[in-house]
Amino acid sequence: VDAISNLSVPPSASNHIAPSTMMYMNSQYNHPACNKLFLGPNLSRDGKSHGSSTAVPKAPKAPEKPLMAYMRYSRKVWDEVKANQPDLKLWEIGKIIGKMWRELPSADKQVYNAEYESEKGEYQELLKSYHNSPAYQSYLQAKGRAEAFEAESRAMERDDSCISIEPADDGSGDTDEGFSVKHVAAARFQRNHRLMQDILTDPAVVPSGRGIVTQQRYDILKNQVQSLQKHQSKLQTELVDIENNHAHTKRKWKDQGNKFTTEMKRLKTMTPQEFYAEFKKKEEQQKLLREEMERKNKEKMEAKAEEARKLAEKEKEEKKEEEEKKEEGKEEDEKKSESEDKMEVTTSEEAVKDETEKKEETPTEDQPIDKTNETEETESKETNNEEQNEETKDEVSNTQTDIKS
Repeated sequence: VDAISNLSVPPSASNHIAPSTMMYMNSQYNHPACNKLFLGPNLSRDGKSHGSSTAVPKAPKAPEKPLMAYMRYSRKVWDEVKANQPDLKLWEIGKIIGKMWRELPSADKQVYNAEYESEKGEYQELLKSYHNSPAYQSYLQAKGRAEAFEAESRAMERDDSCISIEPADDGSGDTDEGFSVKHVAAARFQRNHRLMQDILTDPAVVPSGRGIVTQQRYDILKNQVQSLQKHQSKLQTELVDIENNHAHTKRKWKDQGNKFTTEMKRLKTMTPQEFYAEFKKKEEQQKLLREEMERKNKEKMEAKAEEARKLAEKEKEEKKEEEEKKEEGKEEDEKKSESEDKMEVTTSEEAVKDETEKKEETPTEDQPIDKTNETEETESKETNNEEQNEETKDEVSNTQTDIKS
């Protein structure tokens, strides 16, 4: 079992803090080994400070700022607009008043601006006297003391060495220093727990997952950087182009201004007669230029008309040539069709003759040959062939008429 030890406050804090004002702060539901001990002056059970030393005093009432010109006009016109249109909301009334203010003449605006300027001067004088008043100076001093005390208390809370554990004097036996045995035992237990944790744990700190960057995340960030660089270069080139265009237009306007000033100086030195003579001369030059332009335009129109006429003639000639070629082709087709018809007729006649000759040459012995019947058959065949030839000729003529049409 460890020896009984006493808690003592560091010298920096013990100079202005009495031991009787020190309190032990701990939650009633948690074990002291898992919580931090809070030792300090004027602390309540919930860890909040109390007392007049940490309270920031309230500042004395400052002079009111003067209303702006628009606010004066709005205050004057608000009731009238509200009475005329009671169904409107506050922001809608504000929009209407803003529009009225923008449309207000500058002379009327000047009245409100003059009132604001006069009250502004009075406000500045009152503000100077307010800052130099003893009440405001005492407020600043109290505020500075409270801020300093608060900063010091925060520094003590952040300092881990605000509690020191020292060996107790065995012969003293005096434990009545503002701390109970329970508080001392809890502090000693927390001290021992912290020391064991420091001894047994690995001093290496495990990095958090946020600090680890994977290859996928690295590639994404790399692509983002490249896209941002491209975008930056593009914006830089656009900016350079804009600057160049601006410089060009600026130089152009400057040249035009110089030209205008020189022309104005020249015209100021001229007499009315000289100006009239120059005006007449320029008018004649303009007239000549107009005539020249009209002549050139006329020549261009004539050349275009001539080209159009030539193109029309060329198209007519091409159409005539195409028609002649078509007619020649049609005549050749007619000749071919006539020759083919003649060939068919001759071949059919020859075939009929061959058949008749074969029949005459091969008579049967049993049946007598009836010459009258054979002649009738041959005549009927010839008539049929003639009719067929006439029909083919009619068809050929009809096809030729159709082709011509």
